[in-house]
Amino acid sequence: MEILQEICEAHGGRDYWQSLEALDAEISASGFLFTVKRRPVLKHVRMRAYTREPRFTFFDYPQGCRNFCQRVPVHGKAKTGFKARSHAGLYP
Repeated sequence: MEILQEICEAHGGRDYWQSLEALDAEISASGFLFTVKRRPVLKHVRMRAYTREPRFTFFDYPQGCRNFCQRVPVHGKAKTGFKARSHAGLYP
């Protein structure tokens, strides 16, 4: 665990990282599965990953839309794990 503390301190410290609500990034991805699934490759797609919950927003993917992904925990008898929220999807 000491190495993790050193890495965290070298990049702003624990307080800094805990103060963030989201991280923005520009990503690119391609490969065989994009072709097989007939999906467009990701070329410089802007995304936001939220730090307090399992939620991501992809901007301009597909082109001209905003894609919102969120998974929520499911609790109760025989309902363990995660499921997608009903309002997740594409927004022009």
